[in-house]
Amino acid sequence: MRQLNDASWQIQFQTDKEYAQWSKVNIGWYWARPTPAIREFFVRSQRWWNINKHEWDQSIMNDVRHNMVYSNILEYPKTIMLDPIDYKSTMLFNWPDIYMSESKIDAMNAEGVTVHYTMVYNDTKTLLAKQFGQWFDGSHYTSNPWILEPINIGGTKREILDQIAFAVHVAKITNRSFMWPNSVRLQCERNHGAANYTPPILIAEFQSVADAVPWVEGMYFRNRRRFTETELRSTYGPINEALDGSDQSLRSFFDTCRSVDTEVLTIDFDGLELWKLAERSAQDVIQQMGIVECIMCAHMERFSNFESPVC
Repeated sequence: MRQLNDASWQIQFQTDKEYAQWSKVNIGWYWARPTPAIREFFVRSQRWWNINKHEWDQSIMNDVRHNMVYSNILEYPKTIMLDPIDYKSTMLFNWPDIYMSESKIDAMNAEGVTVHYTMVYNDTKTLLAKQFGQWFDGSHYTSNPWILEPINIGGTKREILDQIAFAVHVAKITNRSFMWPNSVRLQCERNHGAANYTPPILIAEFQSVADAVPWVEGMYFRNRRRFTETELRSTYGPINEALDGSDQSLRSFFDTCRSVDTEVLTIDFDGLELWKLAERSAQDVIQQMGIVECIMCAHMERFSNFESPVC
């Protein structure tokens, strides 16, 4: 980014596509001087939008910028396109791959200056910011919420949704915050059973979970260490050993979870015989949670630089 003491520039933008000075800009944020040319840029854009209020504001501002660049009113370097390596946009890099890896998160944060959470919707932006260690409200980490940590979730898309919903139910009845796993193991039925690890927010709709229970990011424990050295006590419970498919074993498992008095309750889905969650009593609590498939993920993939592993 050009500094304030550099008088050559008047406005600096983040690219919406490739890194080139002629590329289209993203208007989510910019850095502008109050010069006559910049005032004209915004006035022209507003007038155009007042006439065409159903047109996309970003498209309007790109067209106005294009005209002003080629009429030598805002030619380079008066208007600057910033390097996306430094000024990142989630629609331009493979954020799901980074989401699952501590080392890749560290590398991204060491390399970049900012991350613009674009083509990521609603409070999913907040989840990503926390997952990537870019959330600096210390109270999120020092208030010591009681946490339900599900681990080793895997299977088909439908089976993963059921496991997430089951874990959300346990979080709800134990008054705990649901911890989003860093990854789940997705098995593709149409690809000869091949499996890939993927962020669970590409499978489950974030808001459907957030509407049911409070939540914390999968990297919560790691991020918390920046703010406090206080350790959290943990209790571990394998689900497959606790459930036998009967109503009684389900009630007993829930009662056991309610009785846990440590800050963290970890429930392990490893080796779970999935028919146990297909029984009517388990399905009743799963359906009550209202966890649905990610609504905007196909749209996100279409306009972003990643291929969804969901099948």
